[in-house]
Amino acid sequence: VEAEEAPEEEIATEVQPEVKEKKKKKKKKVVEENEEGEEENGEGTKQEEDYQKEFKVLGHHDFTEVKKIRVVSGWIKNAREFPAGIDSDNLGPLAEITPHLPKSLVKRIEAELKHWFPVQRAVIPELLDSIVNPPVLRRRDLAISAPTGSGKTLCYVLPILATISNPGEFISTLIVVPVQALVKQIINEIGRFNGIGAKVVGLSGSDPYDKERRRLINAEGLIDADIIVATPSRFMEHFLDPSASFDLSRLRYIIADEADRMLNVRQEWLELVEGESGGLGGATSIMDLATKRNSPQKILLSATLSRDIEQLEKWNLHRPRLFRASAEKAEQVDTSAECVLPSGISHLILETPLKFHPLVLFNDIIESECKRILVFTNHKDSSVRLCKLLSILSDGSFQVEQLTADLFGKRRHKVLDRFRKGTTRVLICSDYLSRGVDVEGIDCVVNYDLPQATRLFIHRAGRTARAGTKGRLVSITEKEPKRLYVKLLKKGNLWNDASEKKIEEEELEESKEKYTKALEKMKKEMEEETKKDGGKEEKKEKENGNGGRGGGAMMRGGSRGRGNGNRGGGGRGGGGGMGQRNGKRNGT
Repeated sequence: VEAEEAPEEEIATEVQPEVKEKKKKKKKKVVEENEEGEEENGEGTKQEEDYQKEFKVLGHHDFTEVKKIRVVSGWIKNAREFPAGIDSDNLGPLAEITPHLPKSLVKRIEAELKHWFPVQRAVIPELLDSIVNPPVLRRRDLAISAPTGSGKTLCYVLPILATISNPGEFISTLIVVPVQALVKQIINEIGRFNGIGAKVVGLSGSDPYDKERRRLINAEGLIDADIIVATPSRFMEHFLDPSASFDLSRLRYIIADEADRMLNVRQEWLELVEGESGGLGGATSIMDLATKRNSPQKILLSATLSRDIEQLEKWNLHRPRLFRASAEKAEQVDTSAECVLPSGISHLILETPLKFHPLVLFNDIIESECKRILVFTNHKDSSVRLCKLLSILSDGSFQVEQLTADLFGKRRHKVLDRFRKGTTRVLICSDYLSRGVDVEGIDCVVNYDLPQATRLFIHRAGRTARAGTKGRLVSITEKEPKRLYVKLLKKGNLWNDASEKKIEEEELEESKEKYTKALEKMKKEMEEETKKDGGKEEKKEKENGNGGRGGGAMMRGGSRGRGNGNRGGGGRGGGGGMGQRNGKRNGT
């Protein structure tokens, strides 16, 4: 009763210590649970981080950076390197290689050469060794990547001639190139050292088909050639002609110069040639190995031979070996192809507004002492206009010509000959001349239109500073294209300490008046030419129309009309004959 009647304050005092004790225990338990939870969370976070290193968690935003892995094929990684530059330190004496060559060839070499270039010192002994000491198994294919003008052509010309002992016996070598001009150039190079009388036939389309056929086939109707130098399409025309069959069973070399420019090689020609020469297919038995031993050896050459194995796979290379120029200013070039420029090139980049590009080019030509200047454009129309404008500005002080796809055969060779002799100082052309074509003594190359790819830049620049000489490269551009251009060159290790110069409009004030008058004159000349061309087209249409009516009259005239036309007489038959001739003459 006393307890029940006790005041509430006394009861609270007695209960409070027990509640406090319970609260302390509960709090301690919560703290312990939190600590355990933190430990578990820490372990979980650590474990999650470990998983992130091994796996990519989909939908998760926190990833560790993964290093790029670059896989390079073993034959590319183990390439035989040689110096890219040509100087007295890396030139070799003739006696270094000549003891392994036939005497008739040595005499020509001593008369034509003074020393061996780096690429020749690396490649020629390799090929000669396979001739002197034939391997038990099939010979390895070679890929050669070296700057333009470094002497690559001689690397295969001399071994080819060294293997021909009885000229006229069989086709020993097929050399395939992408452009006509290269065919003639390689034939000339072979001719310099051909002391054994080997027969070399060029098939490029520069001469009529029948004329090429007569050179290729002897009086007995058999193919008579030791070495064939051809463009792919022209070679296939002759190869598929049933009038005389090609015996490629003893073919020793298949050589592709400027190989990276050829695209669908397997479909176009390579598979057929390998099939006829025994180089197609693998070996599954000892008998196959013995049969394939004499399969032709493939040699690929280019200044920008791709390191991408997918690009080289189309050539069906057998245990390939790579020879390449070493990059002197970088341990590794971060591009799809390790490419270097000739060491003697000095590169100047001129930045100016687009409308003044022709004037800046003209001023540079006047100020320079270069005797042969090669100007590259990206479009035919640009070449035509620039040629006219420079001719007007020069006013006869120097000769300007252009080389476009419209020129064929002898006309094209005449233009090149005038440029070689120095009669033409400035030659404007498309990238037709950027690949392999060797014109000696080009002092300066101008990128009037910037090249659209790194490889194109290399081939253009390689027209100068050939064979260890000095050369000048000029690129004309605007502000924004220049930024991208410089970035491209530096990324490809092609900057080579190039210099930059900005030309403001104020600096051109003295020659602006002359330039404006030249533009007006060019415009008038082109308008007059357009009118003349329009008149010619109308005349052609009238001739074609008359030809069509004559042809119809001939058909209506029956056999009597055709007879009269054949005899060249008058009447409906004669009209029909004239109609047909006019039609053919005008391409209809």
